Amino acid sequence: VAAPSTLRLASRAPREPPRAGTTQRLHSAVWPPPRSTVRRTAAASALAADYLARDDAHRLTMLGTGALAPHLIEAHASVRPINHVRIWGRTPEKAVALADRFKDRFTTVEAITDKSAAIAAADIVSCATLSAAPLVHGADLGPGTHVDLVGAFRPDLRESDDQVIARGRVFVDTCAGALAEAGGGGLKRPAADGGGLKRLAADGGAGAAKA
Repeated sequence: VAAPSTLRLASRAPREPPRAGTTQRLHSAVWPPPRSTVRRTAAASALAADYLARDDAHRLTMLGTGALAPHLIEAHASVRPINHVRIWGRTPEKAVALADRFKDRFTTVEAITDKSAAIAAADIVSCATLSAAPLVHGADLGPGTHVDLVGAFRPDLRESDDQVIARGRVFVDTCAGALAEAGGGGLKRPAADGGGLKRLAADGGAGAAKA
């Protein structure tokens, strides 16, 4: 790979109050996620993308259509010149509805069914789902793609395959939380080679090495 991808994985400790970098879709069947929680989660994704995504990243693929999805789209657009957005969801009608919300916001925004092609064309891939099987495959990623994995906050959940982890430099919200709780397979090297967002922000992004 000419340039490694960068990945940001979120984690959440069971029974703890929601915090930045977590996804609350698991709880949405019981109670709606607090607006502040959703915004904090999206803000953590924006922070990671600001340090890790290429400066010219303008094509975003959003996997998932839940409560977090519109906030993640806006979050990435706040730190990068996003003008092309593709949205995939298990329920195509929800992807269409979400795309319609942003029809006047971006140059192009579309609901898609060919997930692999949308991932291959993306500069940033954001994923917020409760999938137990990989949705993002390393073979589909282009060089230097930034991957934002928000939903796999338990070891039995998995949004990416092993090749995604192997090909990229991995940054996490918290190292301890990611090793203990985050899904995604392959995340057994020390909280990933990139470390946590706090460290990344503290050193001003040194070592992030954008493509």
